[in-house]
Amino acid sequence: MTIDPDADLDRDGDVDGVDLGILAKSFGSNKNDQNYDPLCDFVYDWNVNGVDLKAFAPFLGKTNCPCFM
Repeated sequence: MTIDPDADLDRDGDVDGVDLGILAKSFGSNKNDQNYDPLCDFVYDWNVNGVDLKAFAPFLGKTNCPCFM
């Protein structure tokens, strides 16, 4: 399983409630759903679910993140 460590979903330099909100909007979706966001699919399985939330959680509160566009 590959895990993407870049949980700064809004690319503003930190992992906070805004990023969690982005994940929440996509939560429960898969690649065929309109609300699927591939940035929220941390384990690259075409689903945004509890596994992705578990991968995201350790980064919550992280600051000084590199911002990748």
